[in-house]
Amino acid sequence: MPKDKDAKGDKKAAKKKAPPKKAGKDEKPPKPIKWAPDKGPTPATALDLIRGAVNDLNESVFPKNIR
Repeated sequence: MPKDKDAKGDKKAAKKKAPPKKAGKDEKPPKPIKWAPDKGPTPATALDLIRGAVNDLNESVFPKNIR
């Protein structure tokens, strides 16, 4: 028994696409992107601490502008 073409047409008619959504005033705006907070300054490394110590040692103990 061959299938009728009308039966196939009924199935296609039943599976109609839904109308596209209207972009209007009722639509919510997109959510803002949440960026990760800043992690703050990086801690001083050993080399930074050594350079700071060298600068402190090289400074004059008795500055010339003392009154």
